[in-house]
Amino acid sequence: MKARLRNLPSYTLFSIWSSNGLLKDGLGLRVCKGDQISIHDDVWLMGAENYKVYGAINDSRITKVSELINHSSRSWNEILIRNTFVIGSVVEKILRIHLAVKEHEDLIVWRGEPTGVFSVRSAYKLLLENNQDLHITNLQNATKAFYKKLWRLNPTTKQKITLWRISWNYLPTLVNLYSRRISINIACPRCGRGPKSTDYVFRDCLVSVKLWKAQSVGVASQYMSNPPHLDAIRRILMYVKGTINFCILYKKTKECLVAGYCDAGYVGDYDTRRSNNWVHLQS
Repeated sequence: MKARLRNLPSYTLFSIWSSNGLLKDGLGLRVCKGDQISIHDDVWLMGAENYKVYGAINDSRITKVSELINHSSRSWNEILIRNTFVIGSVVEKILRIHLAVKEHEDLIVWRGEPTGVFSVRSAYKLLLENNQDLHITNLQNATKAFYKKLWRLNPTTKQKITLWRISWNYLPTLVNLYSRRISINIACPRCGRGPKSTDYVFRDCLVSVKLWKAQSVGVASQYMSNPPHLDAIRRILMYVKGTINFCILYKKTKECLVAGYCDAGYVGDYDTRRSNNWVHLQS
């Protein structure tokens, strides 16, 4: 938590270090001894706003949480707590905290989860709560339907993460690295024609264009704003998923005859007015 960033750090180290502030906001204290926990300054009261005690207390001499505990019976001093705190909801929240049977040092926990264990989901939720940008909120509402359809395809975890990073422009492209002063060159190393942004890598790069043209998804993706074409993309992906384990098996025989068939449709493409050709080989 107290680490400092050196000159020219790696992208991974820089990303981890950038989340330092978020981790500090999400950490809290689980009471055991309570001798190191300040009643007003530390985050320890589960269920309260920002995990802190709010409101005045009757006895200002009580500053540590340990003074509210009967250490012999390992329970809260209920009479003292009710006489000290003015707000009744604060009293109830304190009494709901379970104390360990055996006394040990106070623990640092992640307050985004009831178990106290860090999770990416709770960290992302905390990040959205801290960032009150209406543009981001509206954008999430607009893309909710798209993500629901995408997750129904049941992609692998790696594919989910990659698609999510692409949709939010979180890939470490040269343009993104340049904006964070990590890279000094933004030209695409494959074609050398344009800046290597997320859109350029997957859509405009000459190498990518050749790859997409070889796939039916490349044609359908030109009309992603049209719902019928979104259904076509979904069917294509479902077909690829269902036939991923299919293969062509050539049995060992004396003769292997290959028959070829071809066909052509003049001006068969309604969009480009080009002819469509088909070639089919079978043995």
